[in-house]
Amino acid sequence: MSHANDRLFDHQAAREWKLKKTRAEKDKVMPLADAVAQYVEDGDSLIETGFAYARGPLGAYWEIGRQKKKDLVGIFTPGGLNTIWHESGGLEGAHIAYVGVEMRGLFSTLRRGVEGGTLKVFSEWSHGGLAWALRAAEQGLNYVACKSMLGSDIIKTNPYIKVEQDPWTGEPVCLVPAIYPDVAIFHVHHADKFGNGRIWGASVNDTAIVTAARKVIVTCER
Repeated sequence: MSHANDRLFDHQAAREWKLKKTRAEKDKVMPLADAVAQYVEDGDSLIETGFAYARGPLGAYWEIGRQKKKDLVGIFTPGGLNTIWHESGGLEGAHIAYVGVEMRGLFSTLRRGVEGGTLKVFSEWSHGGLAWALRAAEQGLNYVACKSMLGSDIIKTNPYIKVEQDPWTGEPVCLVPAIYPDVAIFHVHHADKFGNGRIWGASVNDTAIVTAARKVIVTCER
C-alpha cells in the first residue's frame, strides 16, 4: 500500500476512486464501531472536520483510538481533537495549519509529540492554503492560484506548493494543489439513512471536505 502522503495529492487516483463509488440510494446505517472498522484503515490520512470543538465527531475519534488504528496521517485546519489519535499511539504525523483552541492556546500533547520525536510534521500551511487545497478538490481542479502564504516562510518548507508568475499581471502567485484525504468523519445535526446530512450553522470547510475525501463517515444527533 502506498503511503497516505503519496495519495493525498494524486489527482488521477482520486478521480478513479470516485468514479467507482456507487450512487445508489441504499440504507447505510451501521454501528459506529463497524463504520470505523470498515472505513478507517491503518495508514489512512484523516482530516479534522467541524471547527475544533464545534461539531467535532468525538465519538468516532475515540472509537479510532479504541480500535488501535495505527500509522495515521492527520490533516488539521484547524486541529483541536487530534490529540486523541496521538495519545492512543496511532498518529504517525500531520499536515498542519493550526492546532489549538484560540484563547486556550496550543495543545500540549501535540507539542510534546513533536518535541519528543513521536509525531512528524509533514508540512505546514496557512488556514487559507489548506482551504484552497480542499476547494480545488471540490471543484475538480488540479490546483488553484492564490496569494495565501506568499511573503511567509511556509513556501520555503512546504514541498507541495509552488510559486509561479501570473501570466496576466506578472505578479507572483502561489499554486496550491488539490488535496484528497482518505477519510473524513462528520458530525451533523440531522441525517437520513442514505447518508445525506444537514448542518445548522457554519459549515467551515466541511462542504469541500465531503467532496474531496475518498471515504466519508457521518454521525448525527437525529
